[in-house]
Parts: sequence; C-alpha cells; structure tokens
Amino acid sequence: MSSTTHTERTAAQSRSPTLHPVTLTTITTPNPTIRILTLRTQHPITFLPGQWLDVHIPSLPKPGGFTITSTPTASSVAGGHIELAVQASDNPPAAWLWRREEQILGSQLRVRVGGDFVWPREGIQRALFVAGGVGINPLISMLAHVVETETPLEALDFMYTTKAPPPGSQILFLSRLLGLRARRPDLRVHLFLTSPAPPLDHGPDIAVHTRRLTSSDFAEVLGASGPHTTAFVCGPPDMTDDAVEQLRDRTGAVHCEKWW
Repeated sequence: MSSTTHTERTAAQSRSPTLHPVTLTTITTPNPTIRILTLRTQHPITFLPGQWLDVHIPSLPKPGGFTITSTPTASSVAGGHIELAVQASDNPPAAWLWRREEQILGSQLRVRVGGDFVWPREGIQRALFVAGGVGINPLISMLAHVVETETPLEALDFMYTTKAPPPGSQILFLSRLLGLRARRPDLRVHLFLTSPAPPLDHGPDIAVHTRRLTSSDFAEVLGASGPHTTAFVCGPPDMTDDAVEQLRDRTGAVHCEKWW
C-alpha cells in the first residue's frame, strides 16, 4: 500500500467545493475482500462516470478516497444513491467501513466528488476498457453509463484480469458485466483469471482465459481499428503501466488511473 494519503495523491485533480451529507444504508459482501456500500443521498449529487468520492467519517481526521461504481443517474434526484466498492485494508477510512455492519449502518457521512479519470461526453468512436482487479471500479461505472445512455460506438470491448475468488464467492462485478452484455449485444467481454478457478456460470457471451493478459490479446481485440480506439485502463500500478505501454502505439488515445 502507498504511504501517501488519498488527499496527497489526488491534490492536483479536480474536486468539487461542495460536501454532501449521505447515509450508509446497505452493505453487501460479494467476496472476502470487497464490500459494496450504498450511500443514500439527501439531494442530487452530480458526477461523471469514473470519478471518486472523498469520504469524510466523523471520527477520523482525514477522508478516504473511494471510486463510485454506480452511474450518475442513480444520484441525480433527491433520495437517490451512490454505490462504492471498498477493499478490505488497514487504511483508517477503509478499516472503519469494514467494521461490523451493525456498528456502521445508518451512519451519517459527508462526501465530495473529485477525479479527472472520466468518460468523455463525446468524441469516442471505439472504446476499450482494461481492468485489473479492483481497478474495475471506475470502469464499471463508465461502462454502465454507456449502456444506460445507449451511447453509439463502432466497437465496445471490456478486458478484465483478476484472481479467481474462493469457492462460494463472486468475481467482483462479473454478474453486472453479464447483465450489461445482455442489454448491449455489441459489448465483448474478455475475462482473464490469473489463479486456478472452479467452473464459472458465465454463459456463452464472454471469453474466459485462465492466464494473464498479454500483448497478443490487445492485438487480437483491437485488430486494424486500434488508431480509432480510445482505451481506459485502471488497475494496480505495475499492471496499469504495462497495459499503457502496450496500448500507447496501438490506440488513438489511452487514459489511465492506478489503483493504490
């Protein structure tokens, strides 16, 4: 884990001046290391797909930074919600959000929108998303927004590399990816499992590989249309650096964010 705080790492990025009150209403745990939290909003909160929240917890001196995994529509009305996926960590804000559910449900928090790694409003012909582990968080918001708004694209690919979860657990947001694929037939999903995995009930609509993502996979997905493709990459630093290096000369543009 990085020794710098979220606030220090993101000091140069865009931040809203407004702190919004929210209430922690639900917690689900798809696997042993991830909690998905729902924050009920008191009034509309505007953000762009891919942005994060400064989450201010009353008992802690510094906010934590957690990426929004819902779409802007969900928080666009009073009484809406924002969803976060929080990895278990000894970082104080994350550790607080991993307390026993009965200790924190109903808690009042304050949040501020920030971040520059966002889905553009226009100008994308072909889109490629590349997610490593919990780096899927901003990308699932972007992809869901594309599907929800029926954004026209010539091609749409989602490459997701992650470890297989323990038996009885779920791969983070895999079921959501399948649901989005069902709503958007031109979406191609490519799953790369970097550890041994039991059989997955993923249906015929996604390609599953039990190995690491390689440069030849990028070449196959992009084909001859790379120069017209915009790539969005998020994952651990080493994975992100490698993917950006592979994609820089193969795509029209690459945008990235590292998951620390």
